[in-house]
Amino acid sequence: MRWFAALLTVLLAPTAWAATAWFKIEANGQGVGYASSERSVRQDRVVRSELLRLKISRDQQAIDISVRESTTESLNGEPLSFVSSTQFSGYESRSEGKRIAARTLSVTRHNPGFESTEQVQLKADTVFPDALERRLRASGFKPASVITASTFLTDAARLATMRYEVLGPIDWNGQSAHRVRSKLELDDGGMGEEAMLVYSSKGELLEQSLDLLGTEIKLSRSTRASAKAALGAGAWNILDAALLPAPVELPESARDETRLIVFQTSAAPAQMQALNSAEQTLSQNSDGNWVFRVALDEAFATEPVPALEFSRGNAWIQSEDKRLRDLAQSAIAGHATADPALTMRALEAFVERHIEHKDLSQGYASALEAARSRRGDCTEHALLLAALGRALNIPTRVAAGFAYAAAFAGRPQVFVPHAWTQAYVNGRWRSYDAALGRFDTRRIALSFGNGEPWDFAGAMSARGSIKIVQVTLENQSTPAGQPSRQ
Repeated sequence: MRWFAALLTVLLAPTAWAATAWFKIEANGQGVGYASSERSVRQDRVVRSELLRLKISRDQQAIDISVRESTTESLNGEPLSFVSSTQFSGYESRSEGKRIAARTLSVTRHNPGFESTEQVQLKADTVFPDALERRLRASGFKPASVITASTFLTDAARLATMRYEVLGPIDWNGQSAHRVRSKLELDDGGMGEEAMLVYSSKGELLEQSLDLLGTEIKLSRSTRASAKAALGAGAWNILDAALLPAPVELPESARDETRLIVFQTSAAPAQMQALNSAEQTLSQNSDGNWVFRVALDEAFATEPVPALEFSRGNAWIQSEDKRLRDLAQSAIAGHATADPALTMRALEAFVERHIEHKDLSQGYASALEAARSRRGDCTEHALLLAALGRALNIPTRVAAGFAYAAAFAGRPQVFVPHAWTQAYVNGRWRSYDAALGRFDTRRIALSFGNGEPWDFAGAMSARGSIKIVQVTLENQSTPAGQPSRQ
């Protein structure tokens, strides 16, 4: 998922000038993995190779993640080529790119059952990690210095803006150092990622930390042996970290009622306004908190016709694959209808039955793999349903956010990270949830994407800055349900 792969950008760009640097990774002080970064200059180009290894747990299931990235750039920082791969729960996704013209990359993406090539036009100031490093070092770490540049996220094949702000000198374990704040923002929207960095007086990265799913993730300069030992120290329980306490109980009896969910967040207004849809509208109250109004089955206003990308297959929603097209036809056998809303209901019920093993062992499997294995959690249900919808010429997208659960992983009354499918039917986006059987108003969406893992991760990256402070039914002035006993 993108928040792991993005650590290579957020945590290891820039890194040290040394040939190889090793780092241990801790989650709230517990060792959970390691990272390394190697740099070499070969004639007229700079090659950077990075590796990240993490161990996480989801509902007591341990999962190993391995992310590798290699970038090649000219001495003046122009991107020339890259290779990026992520292994998660036995699945590998890979992308590679090379310069074919000035500021133009040809990018090929591989996933089981899918391969695509596209051209990506870079900006005039788009650079790879080494050039970012040189610009930061050139500032001399003078307090209040700001360095901003366009960069390219190789795993997501997306442009982003990286901003560094030098905060000033600090003492780090008895040595003089400099503190820097970094912020990564996707050019096409989504939640940003912010980190704090510490550099030595020589410009070597000593430490970096960020809030991820409500957990402090810290990367610290280390020896090779100490870094690798951190991988075996334990596993980061990402589910426990990601849960959001609900201020009140939300009973099943009112799950279809129009609901107002109020929460605090540090996300930018533009990011929040992008989350408006027919089912979910946002506004800010007098306290500066965001109010989500979530409703069902109303005479919603017509929404714009979606872009073609939501009708085409991609690396994660392989809707043009014959196996998925055949599966879609079999899913609606005996349920043929000209109404796309009813077709989606039939597909929703089919996917709920088709995925027999409801567990967390898959990590983030594609639609094709979910169809084959018949195993997965909410993301596999969402991607498979989206693919079957597209196979029947219904535009779909994947929503990610939080859904209410009366109890989850031993915790009562919580909002749980969740993904579901939206289909463009009868002039608007409408939600379908094959994992939970149906959509209801006890949830909020924090991203709408094309099924790619970094869209889901972008929604989850905001977890640390979110607190749900109130939930009410629209026609009530007091919170819906019974007061929480937490």
